[in-house]
Amino acid sequence: MTVAAAIDHGKLSSSIIIEGVPKLVDSQTEFNGFIMIPIMTGKVTTFSMIPIIDQFDVYEVRDEISDTKVIIAHAKGHQKLPETKLSIGGVLKELKKSKAEKGTTSKYLETYYHSMLKQKV
Repeated sequence: MTVAAAIDHGKLSSSIIIEGVPKLVDSQTEFNGFIMIPIMTGKVTTFSMIPIIDQFDVYEVRDEISDTKVIIAHAKGHQKLPETKLSIGGVLKELKKSKAEKGTTSKYLETYYHSMLKQKV
């Protein structure tokens, strides 16, 4: 699936595979989305909003044709993704904005797998 197709037509909580070159997003000022973590106490479940950059290494992958980008989240503590063309699989999730920021939510890919693609000769 292309990055543009994942953003435009991907359904939340569905598994998708995209191809592209991941670029690490270093600065918290450039990326300030939140993920909702469920917290269960007895029969009560509440959600806590955690900055995604605290739990994941955050990357951008751009579509080569349309220049559309998607955010991918790769668990911290694992080896960093190489900046080469990869096939990246995971689950498409919703990225929440902070309460202070109004606007639409966006999608991100929580990665579970990646593999290098052979370069065309």
